[in-house]
Formats: sequence, C-alpha cells, structure tokens
Amino acid sequence: MKKQRTLFLDESGKADFGHYSKNFVLSACPIPSHKLVEYNNIAKQIIFKYWGSQKSFSRRYGVKNIVLHAKDIARCEGPFIILSDEMVNRSFWSDIYSQVISKTDITYYISLVDKIAIKKTHPTWKKSTSLSRSYSFILDSFIRHLKARKITAESSHDQDLTLINVFNTFQRNSYNMYRSKYLVSKLLTSISLVNKNNDGIGSQIADLMAWTGANKHLIDQGYKNIKDLNSSEKKLLNMFNRRLKSKAARDKYNKFKVIKK
Repeated sequence: MKKQRTLFLDESGKADFGHYSKNFVLSACPIPSHKLVEYNNIAKQIIFKYWGSQKSFSRRYGVKNIVLHAKDIARCEGPFIILSDEMVNRSFWSDIYSQVISKTDITYYISLVDKIAIKKTHPTWKKSTSLSRSYSFILDSFIRHLKARKITAESSHDQDLTLINVFNTFQRNSYNMYRSKYLVSKLLTSISLVNKNNDGIGSQIADLMAWTGANKHLIDQGYKNIKDLNSSEKKLLNMFNRRLKSKAARDKYNKFKVIKK
C-alpha cells in the first residue's frame, strides 16, 4: 500500500493589491498521513501543558480552541499572553519546534508574491493572477515530490477555491506537464476545504511557516533586520534556511519562491 501525504496550506497577507500588505504568502506543508494522529496528539499535549483543559482555557480566555496563529503568538495576544513571560515563551517554542515543526518528515513549500515589485512593473496585475501563480507553484512542487517518492496525496486548504481551479487545470494538462496523462489524478486523490479550527496541527504549522516566509523575504531584501526577530522567529527562519540549503535527500523538496513578475 502506497504511503500518503496530506498537504496543508495557509496564507499570510492578502493577494488583493488594494490591501496594505506588502506581500502575499502561501505556505504549504506535506505531512505523512499516518503521522497526523500522532502530531495532533502531541499538539494537544502541548496545549494542555500551557493552557490546561478546554474547559479551563474557555472560561479564562473565552475561546473554544487554542489555535496556533502566528500573529497572535508574536503579539502575545489572547491566550498567548502567557508567552509574555520569557521562560514560558522559550519552553513553549522548544516544545513546538522539537516535537513537531522540525521533524524531517514534514517539508515546506512557500510562495511569496512581492506586491511592491509587481506594482512597479505590472500595474494591471490582478488578485487572481497572484493566487493562480502561487497555487500553481505549490501544487507543482507537491506533485514532483509525490512523483519522486511514489506516494499519493490528499490536499486540504482553509480558504480559497483557486486551489480547485488550479488542480483542474493541472489534471487537464497532466501529459504536457509531466508526460503522463493520468499522473495528477493518480497522485492527488482528494481535496477538502477546511479551516484551522477543525483541521488540527497541519494548517497551524503552515500558518507559522507563512509568517517565516514573510520574514525571510523582508530580511533578504533588507527591509528588516534579523535582530528585529524574537528568538522563536529566528529559530523557525534558521531551520527553514538550513533546509533550503541542505543537499540531504530528506530536505531537497523544501522550496521557497518569490514572484516578482
């Protein structure tokens, strides 16, 4: 029986050029499907360690779930106010990083649309173009990964139907792209639309790595200094940079693409 991977996606910023965000980031992380229960259980154990039972944090913070949202964590907002304590912050990130995010069987593809650069050269560029280009990169990266590893996949996403349209386009053009008429339909077995509240740790990891991709670009372009990052952001960025540079077979599928034109 072939092994399966589930591809989780999340966005940072907005693809709409009327929005103030400088970049639109689409982050994806394929996770071995047989590991999902294990990683979700680990995440639940970590949450219980820092916030207690659902009844406890619901009463204290007025939330039904503790969702690892990058911006809330970075700002120490809501339930994440406990991370204002430096010792708690270090302990929390040590657990998340070592027990889940840094696992070598989880890979990352991150696409970043540089809206500032595109506005200068392509003033008529549309939101739909940013979305389709981003999803095409992610889906192509995933298919090539699956093809090399000989594994099938189930994809899930939390917002945009563009993924469905791109998927259909890839299916129609499977032969032209991969010299196999049915490759895409064989490798990608299903697509489901979910959100971070009911999709477990996968989409939440993708959210954290979307934030990491945005930081990487800002630093690479000189818009931001690595000294401005907190310790957890530095740890995520260093891990991702190591994976991008690594020649080890287990890491060669990690990808980062900046779309400027």
